[in-house]
Amino acid sequence: MKLNNEQLQSIYNYLNYKELVQLDLRMEVLDHMIVSIENEMEGGSTFSEAFEEECKKWNPELKPYSSAWLGLIYSGPKLMMQKCVRLVKGLYLKTLILALLISGVLFGVTNILSLTPKNSMIDDLLGCGLLMVSAILIYIYYTISNNEAKTTHGYFIKINTVGIVLNLFIFNPYINNAFGFSSLESFSFSHIAVYTFLFTHAVLSICMYDKHREFINHKLAS
Repeated sequence: MKLNNEQLQSIYNYLNYKELVQLDLRMEVLDHMIVSIENEMEGGSTFSEAFEEECKKWNPELKPYSSAWLGLIYSGPKLMMQKCVRLVKGLYLKTLILALLISGVLFGVTNILSLTPKNSMIDDLLGCGLLMVSAILIYIYYTISNNEAKTTHGYFIKINTVGIVLNLFIFNPYINNAFGFSSLESFSFSHIAVYTFLFTHAVLSICMYDKHREFINHKLAS
């Protein structure tokens, strides 16, 4: 039994009330609710009865939820926020692994070639690189904020970008030379690792924007 427009609108209103606006999860929940309600109605239930039961089933998954992983100031439907928690855990794990590997290689190269911060342009290159990555992240933040189509990846990028850009500015040698390499006698692994982590974290976050765009483009095409 197919639902009519008025019945579908009741489901849309419920999801709007629960603030599940991220299209990737909204479409998934919508499909589940429609199929389940139609099955109940074929079994003899009225739409009101089936809809009420379905809402009871989804209420725990769509209740307001926050997590220390994302920052307790951010709150949203539990289903969406838990997906964001999985995203942030995966992002930090990938960042940590890549940053350690890259830092090890860079530290080895500086030792083999006997490079020192005193005779290199490392702070200039580092400052330019951090500013460039910051500009890209700010552009992505602005683009997502002004796009009516929302996704979980888009939401995650928005709340994650603020902290990343802040760190990129704090550790930028152009802004705060206390964190630069020029004051060091030799390259240290910890110093290299900090900047490698910042760059890797920022670049992987930028790559996540592709996931947001892919889903939006797919929905527009369909």
